Amino acid sequence: MRIRIPKGQLFVNASIDSSHGCHPNMRGHGAGLISISKDGHGGTIHCESTKLSLNTKSTAETELVTMSDYASQALYIGGFLTEQGYPNVQVILEQDNESTIALVRKGRSTAKATRHIAIRYFWLHDRLVRGDFELLHVAGTEIRADLLTKDLRGAAFSNCRLKINNWE
Repeated sequence: MRIRIPKGQLFVNASIDSSHGCHPNMRGHGAGLISISKDGHGGTIHCESTKLSLNTKSTAETELVTMSDYASQALYIGGFLTEQGYPNVQVILEQDNESTIALVRKGRSTAKATRHIAIRYFWLHDRLVRGDFELLHVAGTEIRADLLTKDLRGAAFSNCRLKINNWE
């Protein structure tokens, strides 16, 4: 079986999600799914789900750390496709936490609750300003990485599985 990459505009979609404080030692859990497509709805080519290596104080911080970890893989795939001669490769990071999106767009903490977050997680702001990726808010019920971070059952599990495999 081969991966066939279509001609023209390509989208590298990274669906990134996390769960805060879900492990016995109160660490978070992060996951990312990456797909390549012509219309933004391709099948998954890379997925990863891991426990975070550090404790975080809030859901927004957990999501920011997870985004920092998984965005580099999406940007790498986008750069690889560009170097292979595919023009018009657009990387899109999907995030369901609006506070995390605000932190990335501002590039720094502006609230007392997030002042402690290390500057190393704000490299995404520089890449966003450069235009290396587009940041897209996706509703919590629609984000594909939910399957890797939450205990989904019934219809929620079936719907998420359909999205991940592009069977809709």
